[in-house]
Amino acid sequence: VYREGIERLSSNCAQAASRCGVKKFVEVSTAQVYCGDKKPMTEDSHLEPWTNLAKHKLEVEKNLASFGSDLNYAIVRPAIVYGLGDRNGLTPRIIIGAIYRYTRQKMQVVSLRTHNKPHINESLVSRPE
Repeated sequence: VYREGIERLSSNCAQAASRCGVKKFVEVSTAQVYCGDKKPMTEDSHLEPWTNLAKHKLEVEKNLASFGSDLNYAIVRPAIVYGLGDRNGLTPRIIIGAIYRYTRQKMQVVSLRTHNKPHINESLVSRPE
């Protein structure tokens, strides 16, 4: 899934940009490519991706270098992205919090140790009776 949805998609976009002669191709990566330390990072900080997303984003970054002078590109590594397309980050958490607030229910924390993964989604979403 990651290879198809991240690496291949970005590679296809970069190839199209190169063929069309775009002035600048911007790849939106992730700050998760840096090691998981809590200290501030710089562009020159050690790269040690700590999520599957980050591992594949870093592969995209490496592949962009293979275009050489055929593609003028920039890589942006935001710490967090949220909005309509956000399925794993901040947006779902905001929505779940809003649902609990609207239903006036106390948010329950689910432990991964005590629940099977397929049942987590059912446990997180409470329905008003």
